[in-house]
Amino acid sequence: MRVVCVDASPGREYGEWFDRLVKGKIYTVRKSGDFDYGGNGIAYSFWLEEVQRSKDSPYAAWRFRPLDETRLDQFRVHLKTVPKRVEERV
Repeated sequence: MRVVCVDASPGREYGEWFDRLVKGKIYTVRKSGDFDYGGNGIAYSFWLEEVQRSKDSPYAAWRFRPLDETRLDQFRVHLKTVPKRVEERV
């Protein structure tokens, strides 16, 4: 599954670890599940393919939203090369 980051702010539980995220960037979820953040509780979380962390710790899922692939496909259609304009002859 691909997701887009909506919150890249530093997390108080890991400090600088969260600064690797980029708001608006698309990430691939390697695996997901509940993760115990110690004193901060348990949260559904994502392990990301693009970010390899030293302790293989995940990012809380609330920092992301699912990527709507159909909307991307519609956008890609508009990026296709536009045929050359044929000049009108009078």
